[in-house]
Parts: sequence; structure tokens; C-alpha cells
Amino acid sequence: MKYLVLILIIQTIFFASCKKTVPQNSTQPVYLRDKSLLEIKTEVFGNWKIHYRYGGITGNIKTPMTNSFFRVIQNDSIYLTLNNTLFTSDIATFQRVNTNFGYSAYTIDFTSIGGTPYSWIVDYKIGDTLILVDNFPNAEGYYMTKIP
Repeated sequence: MKYLVLILIIQTIFFASCKKTVPQNSTQPVYLRDKSLLEIKTEVFGNWKIHYRYGGITGNIKTPMTNSFFRVIQNDSIYLTLNNTLFTSDIATFQRVNTNFGYSAYTIDFTSIGGTPYSWIVDYKIGDTLILVDNFPNAEGYYMTKIP
């Protein structure tokens, strides 16, 4: 009887100490707001295909973005092509700011070819989709996936 009680106690301790891994749900957002600058840059470096933007004045306008690409290279140069037209070719500034939405996050600041300044919040990922959001009222989020 003593051995049975001892075995039950050992089993209970053993199974209680096992870590259960919960698979990450690819439909849940993974926020990048609290990441370091190195993690942010590692996340955004590369070539991206922009599929659509979502948001705007009503908050629910979805605009397809055909032939739209975003490229960030190691020297912080960025190239943004929107609807087959080069929109920016600039050196980006990565900085942590208090966003217009009340939280702190890194932004990618750049200037368009026409001279207009832009600020995109490095906000979150859903699966393999990166979402960068305008840092101003009536913002739109740009939904993009990495391409080789």
C-alpha cells in the first residue's frame, strides 16, 4: 500500500511538471509593439508584397493593392511601390514613439518622392502577414507577406 501511494505521488509530480505546448493560432495577432529595435528590423527587412490596405475614415474600407511592394534593406533604405508606381525611395528612420492610438511602438518614418512625410507603426503579424499601420487619424493598415 505504501508503494502504491508513493507511485501515485511521483506520477502526480511528474505529470504536473511536464510543460504542455500550445500550438500558436495563426489567426491570432502577434503584437510587435513591445519588441526591441533589433527584433523590429529583423522582422521587416526583406521584400514584401502588399495585398491590401484596410481602415480609413470609416474604419472598414478594404482597398486591393495590385502590383504594390515594400522593400527594406540592411542600410535602412526603403522602396515602396504602390499600384506599379514608385512612391518612395528613402532612408527610413526607426524610432519608438507614443502613437496616435495611445500605445508605444516603433515606427518607420520616411518621405514620399513628392516630399510628404509618412510614419508607419510596426504593429503586428497574423501568421505570415505583417501589418504596418499609418500613425495618424483615419489610419489604414497595410497587409503584406514576405516574398523571396
